[in-house]
Amino acid sequence: MRANYEPIEDMPDFREWMAANGSSFDFADYIHAQVLRGALAADALMAVVLLVWPSFVEVDGFVVLQSRSDRVGELVSQGVAGKEVEYWCNHLNVDGLLPGIEVSLNECVGGILRDAWAAKLACQFPLLKFNVMLLSDGDGSEVSVTFHRVE
Repeated sequence: MRANYEPIEDMPDFREWMAANGSSFDFADYIHAQVLRGALAADALMAVVLLVWPSFVEVDGFVVLQSRSDRVGELVSQGVAGKEVEYWCNHLNVDGLLPGIEVSLNECVGGILRDAWAAKLACQFPLLKFNVMLLSDGDGSEVSVTFHRVE
């Protein structure tokens, strides 16, 4: 991600809305307006919140996203072992989640997810250490987040 990157640079609808409504409005006001006009469903907003601050569970000694806990057995049966199980169960392709979005914005979202997941893991599993990673190819067109436990 570029140093001093301001995500609003890549949010034209939000910038247009701010210009029309005044700078005293913020993200909460924008979200409220989008829900009222039907452009953002409350379900979609909650899905975003739960993606940023997900539930993690321990399955057979592995810490994984609760939504992907069923993959543990599948990976183990394929011969995947150790931290690789956690790595692949917890791997989220950010650019696939946000197709057609500016690379810088994808990297920003990935960085936010990495930091939020690290904070949530530290809260939920205070005695364990994790390597939470933001992965990006050279040009930033492929961005993903994942984690595994550090022994």
